[in-house]
Amino acid sequence: MTYSAEGFGKLSRNYHDAYRSNLIRSKYVDQPRPVLVNNWEATYFDFDADKLYHIAEEAKNIGLDMFVLDDGWFGKRDNALLLSADLVQ
Repeated sequence: MTYSAEGFGKLSRNYHDAYRSNLIRSKYVDQPRPVLVNNWEATYFDFDADKLYHIAEEAKNIGLDMFVLDDGWFGKRDNALLLSADLVQ
C-alpha cells in the first residue's frame, strides 16, 4: 500500500493518508468520531436498569456521545455458555 525510504514514521503517515483518502467512507474522515461507553466490562452479566442508567448518566456527565448495551438486550443471560441471542424464540 505504501513505501518510504524515510523511516517508519514516514511510512506510517503515508499509510494513514492513503487509508483516509481511499478507504474510509464516513462523515468522520476529517473529524473526530463519537466516543462511547460500553457496559460489558463494568457489569458483565450482573446489571439491571438502575446500573445501566447510572453508567449512561456518568457517560453523559463527562461528555461521551453514546451508551452501548453490549449484552442482555435480548433477554436474560447469566453465563458465557449460553448463546448470545436466540432470535428464533
